[in-house]
Amino acid sequence: MSCRGILFVLLISVCSCTGSRYYARQGEKMEQLGMYDEAARFYLQSVQRNRDNIKGRVGLKTNGQKVLDDMLAEFYQAHAMEDHKKAVYSYLECQKYLEQVEYLQIKLNYPSYYKDYFEASKEIYLTEVYEKGNQSYQQQDYKTAESLFSEIIKIDKDFKNAKDLHRSTVIEPLYEEGQKALQSKDYRLAYDYFDQVIKKDRNYKDALDLREKARIESQVTIAVMPIQSAYSGEAGISAKLQAYVLEQLTNINSPFIRLVDRENTDRIIQEQKLGLSGVVDESTAAQAGKLLGVKAVLVGKIVEYNKGVNRLQRYKKQGYESYVVKVLDPATKTYRNEVRYRHITYDEYYQSNYINITYQYQLISSETGQILQSDIINLKDGDEVNYVTYSGDPRNLYPNKNGQVVTFGSEKSRLQQLCTSRRQLQPVEEFEDSLLKQAAKKVASRIKEADEKRGL
Repeated sequence: MSCRGILFVLLISVCSCTGSRYYARQGEKMEQLGMYDEAARFYLQSVQRNRDNIKGRVGLKTNGQKVLDDMLAEFYQAHAMEDHKKAVYSYLECQKYLEQVEYLQIKLNYPSYYKDYFEASKEIYLTEVYEKGNQSYQQQDYKTAESLFSEIIKIDKDFKNAKDLHRSTVIEPLYEEGQKALQSKDYRLAYDYFDQVIKKDRNYKDALDLREKARIESQVTIAVMPIQSAYSGEAGISAKLQAYVLEQLTNINSPFIRLVDRENTDRIIQEQKLGLSGVVDESTAAQAGKLLGVKAVLVGKIVEYNKGVNRLQRYKKQGYESYVVKVLDPATKTYRNEVRYRHITYDEYYQSNYINITYQYQLISSETGQILQSDIINLKDGDEVNYVTYSGDPRNLYPNKNGQVVTFGSEKSRLQQLCTSRRQLQPVEEFEDSLLKQAAKKVASRIKEADEKRGL
């Protein structure tokens, strides 16, 4: 430990001892005045600050015993008068005080027969509370029942089956609300209630079975149809986007959404001779959904797909090049280096490529033909290069501004950066996959949002 650390510990120790002596003196004054309750409080604080304070320990044992005797007398009086609630809580206060003093290793006299009186009062009082709690529970007044059983558990956690009943006062209202939601066919709400029940008690009644029933009733089975494209030369793009949409929808991991296997979808489409051109409106999509045995069909079309590379543009720029010459100093007859600038021209180049995809989709109910969700997703990406060609050292190249050399500042920094910038565009195909995945992710995200807002 450092010297500063040792000094800090010593300071705390001195302050604790000083505080301990102060409280011991205050306790002594209260004791002389016959105020043993106050005296015991001061002595307790004294020993808490310094357990080796003899005056504090002796004072606490003497006066603390008087305080405890008064508390026990109050408890016994309540017990004798059959005020069992007061007796129970008075005894618990006695226990709390006794533990506080004995924690400081000071033993007080505590006759064991008081515990027998306490057990008798506790049994009577908790039985009364238990019966009230049971009555409230039977009357479905769960809030009152919960409060009563909670009180029992705080006093005796093993009293009868109060712990189980307390848990039931929390769970049963959720269970009953779940049953009501089932009866009214609000299956998503029912699922939520039974899910809360199961999180609290997995084996509560038939909550597991009822949650599963609610899940099945509220589940939406979706078939992702082959994506159409207005660009015949890009057929692979449609298949790739469909695969990404399926992947992202699978990743939603919702208990209420189930996807139909792609191979099964494609097979049925072929068997029923549903051409891609036919799956474009609500009625045809609904018909396809019924054939597939799903509740909803996701149809989509790539309405725009552009990609290309723009022509490389070249710009002639005026600049300056620095160089060093030796100049004779007439005064000292010695040579010194002098930086000079000569006018030059250099080339600056700019080129870019791009890709643009617009995807339109609709989620259509197979039962009603209603459009459950529809959106247009437009995404763009691309790359650009901007660089300067210069045969010399880029550090010697300076920009020209109004016929003057610029030797420092942002324009000089930019020119140096352009001299070392990359000169090759990233292939546009590298952005294609990224955009398709983004489009699929947006579709899945929006369907998930709709699902979480109480279902599709």
